[in-house]
Amino acid sequence: MESEIIAMIAKKQIVLIGTDQKGFYSTISDVLSELNDIEVMGCIDNILKGREGQLMGGYTILGATDDLEKIPLPSKNFFIAISDNQSRKMIADRIEKLGGTLVTLVHPSASISKNVALGKGVFVGSGARIGIHCVLGNASILDEGAIVQHTSKIGNFAYIAAGAKISSRVVVGDCSFLGIGSSVLPDIDIGSGVMIGPNTVVASNVPSGKTMIDY
Repeated sequence: MESEIIAMIAKKQIVLIGTDQKGFYSTISDVLSELNDIEVMGCIDNILKGREGQLMGGYTILGATDDLEKIPLPSKNFFIAISDNQSRKMIADRIEKLGGTLVTLVHPSASISKNVALGKGVFVGSGARIGIHCVLGNASILDEGAIVQHTSKIGNFAYIAAGAKISSRVVVGDCSFLGIGSSVLPDIDIGSGVMIGPNTVVASNVPSGKTMIDY
């Protein structure tokens, strides 16, 4: 009994922002079911406006994202379960102004080497792998089965989709997106706000703002 009480006290209480069950939220729900040290105190989303106090997926609805600053919050620890990079960034900026903290979630099956730096609010999905001396920026996403090899840097609010492979010494800029199954060769620099399509092989540097789809 004593050990159970200690485990309960040790749980980190968080508020979940984003509940689109057809999107990134479904992946987050799966990870949360595997983590014993996280307790979701409630969820926030514009699609839930007017349903305050009801349950959604077992979580208490706290209100709409637009009303974040007005909601009585049970915790100031947050995870943003939204796949859109710019939306994640805007919400993260609002959380910072509230004095809140972004919580990082890592699936138990993910493999993370020594000397890896994970920012605040990072998500690392099931089967993902991160090599030694890598850096993942704040609120970045490394989705299921994605690989980042040694000495690479992923920027803030970037999204590396499922099955993507990033070779060694690669830099991915803030708010960039790498699609499912895409590959980046070693020593490549990808700028900020770049969109790389599914199964694309990136063999040369990519300037900021460029879209590479169906190449």
